[in-house]
Amino acid sequence: MYKARLKYCFFYLLLLLGISYTPKASAQLAVEVPDTAFFNYLKLKYPNVLKSNFLIPSLTSSVTYLGVSGSNITDLEGIQYFKEVQTLSFYSSKIKKIPAIDSLWKLQKMIVYSNDLEALPPLNKLASLRKLICYGNKIKVFPDVAGLAFLDTLMIGGNLFESLPSLENMPNLMYLGAWSCRLKETPKLKGCKKLLYLGLGSNTYLDSLPDLSEFPDLTTIDFDHNRFQTMPDLSKTNIKSAYFQNNQLTFEDILPSTKNPNFVNFGYYPQDSIGAAQEFKIPENEPFTFDINIDKSLTSNTYKWFRNGVLVQSTQKGVFEIEAVSLGDAGIYHVQIQNSEPLLNKLTLVSRKMKLIVLPKSNHVVLSPDGDGNNDELYISHVGKTKIYDKNGLLVYEFNSPGFWTGTTTNGELATTGYYILKNPDETIKISLVR
Repeated sequence: MYKARLKYCFFYLLLLLGISYTPKASAQLAVEVPDTAFFNYLKLKYPNVLKSNFLIPSLTSSVTYLGVSGSNITDLEGIQYFKEVQTLSFYSSKIKKIPAIDSLWKLQKMIVYSNDLEALPPLNKLASLRKLICYGNKIKVFPDVAGLAFLDTLMIGGNLFESLPSLENMPNLMYLGAWSCRLKETPKLKGCKKLLYLGLGSNTYLDSLPDLSEFPDLTTIDFDHNRFQTMPDLSKTNIKSAYFQNNQLTFEDILPSTKNPNFVNFGYYPQDSIGAAQEFKIPENEPFTFDINIDKSLTSNTYKWFRNGVLVQSTQKGVFEIEAVSLGDAGIYHVQIQNSEPLLNKLTLVSRKMKLIVLPKSNHVVLSPDGDGNNDELYISHVGKTKIYDKNGLLVYEFNSPGFWTGTTTNGELATTGYYILKNPDETIKISLVR
């Protein structure tokens, strides 16, 4: 109060002396816009915010939208002075840098997809932010968005981050798309009761699902091209579209969800190969059993077993058995599995390869390559050069093993009936070739 009275006394004294007083106008802040393409955009769209090739922050108050697509802008330095802006929309451009934008407290939409961004500025002070769309960049660490209570859309796929900060207790989050990243675990989403869409597809390290029962309004889930080996029963959910193709699921996992009456789209085929590649070395005349070890509770599967690409057995159980293996049983095996349920008739499961090596009990074998499936070929497991000689010691055939000899010569002709010797550093085998 005392200072105010002194001020009035000062003006009154000047009037008495006949002296006029005009307060000096404060100088306007002017800032440089370093990116020429961004400056030219402002010059074209909002020329009134520029003076003498500088941005005047005090003149930006009428601007609520900034955006352009397909531009050569690389740096948005200067954008932080547009404090009334509600939408930033710079997509399909070459943007590499966005400055700190804590001052844009009215910002509601940030759309910066398909650029060259390796990082985003801090976002947790943008209290009005509703939509963040930044997919298709090179972002390695996703910033904290805790406390953004109005955020309803996060479309952030196609980036390089391996994890996401906690997204728990975001009451308005409805759309989360984090596909084609490098996620190794699902984000924490507890409390996101309004979630409608959850897209985590093509995260090739991801092998576990969130608890979908926490999201009663969820209608679309996209979990394709991951490593999921189980999936929840979706038959009693409100989900209308679910995509689980190219995981490691079996009929036992998928079948319960086919009963969902709300499904409009259910993507479940194809699936990745099941099981692991294996190799077995079994002595000649010994029994051999191989269990694919899936779908034990189902009786509606058909298992077709192949050796070297040729069907050798079709059964209703996932176990392949040979009572006494012969040298002709050696080869590369796989199984194709189908289910009789009509809703699953588009899916055929295929196992990874299984190699059966038969160890001869003697060093003398009989080879009769006549196409009858018995002793048509001799499998050699040695890694390296294997040579076959006739009885006179002349080289007949040479090949890089492991592999098969089917009774041919180096030039592709059929070797004649007779006595041959197979040699490599691991073994010497006498062969009687019969046609």
